Amino acid sequence: MKIIDTHAHYDDRWFDEDRYEVLDRILSDNVLAIINMSVDIPTSEFSLSLTERYKNVFCAVGIHPENIADTPDNYIDILRTLAKNKKAVTIGEIGLDYHYDGYDAERQQEIFENQIKLANELSLPVVIHCRDATEDMMKILHRTTPDKLSRTLPYHNAPDRGYAHTIRSCRKRKYHSVEQPRQSLL
Repeated sequence: MKIIDTHAHYDDRWFDEDRYEVLDRILSDNVLAIINMSVDIPTSEFSLSLTERYKNVFCAVGIHPENIADTPDNYIDILRTLAKNKKAVTIGEIGLDYHYDGYDAERQQEIFENQIKLANELSLPVVIHCRDATEDMMKILHRTTPDKLSRTLPYHNAPDRGYAHTIRSCRKRKYHSVEQPRQSLL
């Protein structure tokens, strides 16, 4: 069986010792392609460098809610430039995470909403991380993409609409997925 890994983090420090050996091995086996997620500006840039090294590696560019502390004021301009690379195929991993004490909900919402707007501007799908913040996530999605909402669940079964990487609450509620234009990855 051949697979496409749609949510990898090969930029993570855990791969520092053998990252390229791992990628060489899995791409020569049963993995047809990989989409490497990003969590901030440096990982977005690194993910793009992986796409230059491997023809079947693509990437997401974006700022994860747990990584907002060091986000520069011009982050949208930087992400816009990175996302225009043909191998940047989605905006992600973006979203909201209210799980840990000390989170800044207002700043997370601002960065999430701006990244959704960027995805809409560039006609790119999104990869959403949501933990303990479903209500706020849905409010932002309704506000930023009202013409693109449908009644499709679960998120992971809507490949032409992007997907949400959610923890806990979405399956218990009748929420909508976000329609995004289908993008050809390969």
